[in-house]
Amino acid sequence: MNIEKNDKYTVITPSINNPFTDFYKQFTDKFKDLSNDNLILNLLDTKVSLKELLQFENISANQLENGISFVIMNTAHHLDNIPDEMIVVPTFQEAIDMVEMDEMTRDLDF
Repeated sequence: MNIEKNDKYTVITPSINNPFTDFYKQFTDKFKDLSNDNLILNLLDTKVSLKELLQFENISANQLENGISFVIMNTAHHLDNIPDEMIVVPTFQEAIDMVEMDEMTRDLDF
């Protein structure tokens, strides 16, 4: 698992050829250390089923409740199948835009 931090967000990318189940375990083990960061999960090059993607639903809802962004990059699933509590976008730029919009919304107390 690769973790890249900057001032506004942290990007987490699974290792190449790492099965999703291994990545998910690594992510949940590390999550406590990252839970205060705006997180972008880069799952663009990871084969992930909708069921596996939905494993992040509770984490996403908790981050949203705590005023912290949680964005997943993935193109494998139609957005109509994704719950409203989850933010799934197809590109890195859209992920950054979502984090920035969330930050602006929080700054304006919406």
